[in-house]
Amino acid sequence: MTKKDRLGSDPLSFVKDTKEDNDNNRSGEAQNQEPVVGVLTENEPSDTALPVENNADEILELTDLKIVINIVNSNNISISLVGFMTIYNIEEIRNSIIKYFNKYNVIDIILTHITKIDTSGFQLILAIRKQAENNGKIIKLINPSDEVNRIFSLYGEDL
Repeated sequence: MTKKDRLGSDPLSFVKDTKEDNDNNRSGEAQNQEPVVGVLTENEPSDTALPVENNADEILELTDLKIVINIVNSNNISISLVGFMTIYNIEEIRNSIIKYFNKYNVIDIILTHITKIDTSGFQLILAIRKQAENNGKIIKLINPSDEVNRIFSLYGEDL
């Protein structure tokens, strides 16, 4: 079975039923959204590696995760994830990323501050890659933390 077979035609759809308390209204939100093409992983320090909360355009605070959105320019947005990337918040992460797929051609996802990631976080990153490939956009995975590198190594995948 190839990766394409495992992911199917809508790789981001796997998150729709992951939580028992899933709100039915939320499950349909992303269906009309066009996803993101190409993935670049940057391991060098950069100005976007740290969440810029003072100038943030949007901040979503969850129990164990903070999502900091910074609009870089009309073509590029930066999404910093700080904390846990687990089954308990994966839908919020997915929705935050999907929300910007149509508006921006380049989406920087800063993974420097991910302190815990489980299989659902790993699957979301794979799904984002697939959507990027299918839709001519660029996803940059910026400075993945040791935890992110560890789970990719565990599953034998390259970042």
